[in-house]
Amino acid sequence: MDGLSDETRAELSALLRTMSITQVKFVHTRMNTQYDREAAELVGVSKETVSKWENKKDIDRAVKLVMCDGVMLAAELLRRQAADAALALGKDLTGPFGKDRIAAAIAILDRTGLAVTQKLDLNVAGAVTLERMHEAYKQVEEHPEDADPYA
Repeated sequence: MDGLSDETRAELSALLRTMSITQVKFVHTRMNTQYDREAAELVGVSKETVSKWENKKDIDRAVKLVMCDGVMLAAELLRRQAADAALALGKDLTGPFGKDRIAAAIAILDRTGLAVTQKLDLNVAGAVTLERMHEAYKQVEEHPEDADPYA
């Protein structure tokens, strides 16, 4: 990332982390519009709402910095979506789920440094292993009448 110094990147990262997701989307949109009014409309809020944001000066500063280097904004958006991506992968274990959404989840996890194939050490006493989970699901599928939802 050649556009910003390390100090400026740290400032932008700190600014973005204090904003709501709507404000981060506004910063992203504002980067490509000439006026706040246009960006507000595209994000789905009124110009008045934008002008009343308590952190409007921080948002304006973030817009200026993002115009120099949009990579930090992309990283923040991906960071915020990593939990949703992990949830999407989890939902795929229990039922039909769209391939496109799974592909997006995998891409988001990959770009946040959480590779889907990344191995976590879960071998602690009493840990639920993948093998145990598969066996439990298999038993429930074969004998649903015996399933204990509180087990």
